[in-house]
Amino acid sequence: MTQVVYLPCEILTRELDARVELMRALKDCTVIIGQQWDLFSNANCLPTGLVLFKTVNQIQGVNMQRFADAGHVVCALDEEALLGKDANALTQAFSELAMDHCDYFLANNKIHAAAVSEVFGGETIAVGNQRLDLCRDPKNYAAKAKRIKKEHGDFVLINTNFGVINSHWGGYNAARGIAKQAGLLETQKQDDEFTGGAEWEKTNMASVYQLIRLCLSRGFKIVLRPHPGEDPKVWKAIPGITVVEHTVPLPWLAAAQMSFHCSCTTGLEAAIMGVPTISLKPCHSPISRINDEINPTVSTPEEAIALMESGVDMREYKRTCREMFPAGATKKIAHVIRHAAPILGFDVRFNLEKITTRTRLQRTKFSLSPEQAWSTLGKCSPLADSLYIKHPDKKLEAAT
Repeated sequence: MTQVVYLPCEILTRELDARVELMRALKDCTVIIGQQWDLFSNANCLPTGLVLFKTVNQIQGVNMQRFADAGHVVCALDEEALLGKDANALTQAFSELAMDHCDYFLANNKIHAAAVSEVFGGETIAVGNQRLDLCRDPKNYAAKAKRIKKEHGDFVLINTNFGVINSHWGGYNAARGIAKQAGLLETQKQDDEFTGGAEWEKTNMASVYQLIRLCLSRGFKIVLRPHPGEDPKVWKAIPGITVVEHTVPLPWLAAAQMSFHCSCTTGLEAAIMGVPTISLKPCHSPISRINDEINPTVSTPEEAIALMESGVDMREYKRTCREMFPAGATKKIAHVIRHAAPILGFDVRFNLEKITTRTRLQRTKFSLSPEQAWSTLGKCSPLADSLYIKHPDKKLEAAT
């Protein structure tokens, strides 16, 4: 007998480490982990199991319906809601289709769970967030941070998050098309927020350009990490800075003398880690965010440089963030999965059909070779390109 768990991923550098921790907590389960596209196209021919989605927008709602209609149990997180402050921000990306086919919603904290419960009739459980749990223990990033310091020396880190106006899909209009497909432009209010968000990004991006000029004029070495949803070419065109793509943020945050961002999730990760970071906020966001509460925040690049030179104490911010988001998400999510996943009394067989030819962008988002999979996941077998199956621990099977 076994339980089958599906852990689809979209962006390797943002999701895989956390999902691997969950896979390890489910050693007695059959776990399928890797790129999401071939899983989604095969929902109706996969062995019945539990699938964990990372968001609940309209795009994922279509996929959640496929799995629900095929008899699978559907669980969902909402990792896009980490910075939300009020109920509207915490449920901004929700679609009715997704929530209608969600058996268990796993919230980032009690405030998130309360906001979701107002619009979702299913079971809502506060479990914390796996990505943030990785920030709590230096062993998850210290070794890589040491190698980065050795290679790059002293540097300031700038994390950008301009996935609308500098979209890797092909600019603003393409990003707007994706937002419409995701169900984020169905009301005038949503449309206004999206348009306002684009203007907010423009103002922030101009401030980042000025921050770069000021840092270079003072002799600071700059490393810039674009958001995974950005086109990096605009940053690579700036002389005198190092642009690193497709990297896990935690080692870079730990290695930097100081990090800067414009109301970005990396500010939350840095705060939980306790490493120095400054939030540059030249204007108000159209969506309520918690960044003012979790980071030292300034309005201008000049203020950001002055604060960096005077020193930043992160102790209070670290305490605040760790209280906002409870620890132990992996253990709690694994408990829900064991409770909810169907128990199959037969040997499962995986015969994927309609294998898709992934696009170049999808391959950029998530590619994991068999050699990398064995190094990261342990002993596993490929099901498709960058999609793997991890069988139950034989010792555990024998014990049961």
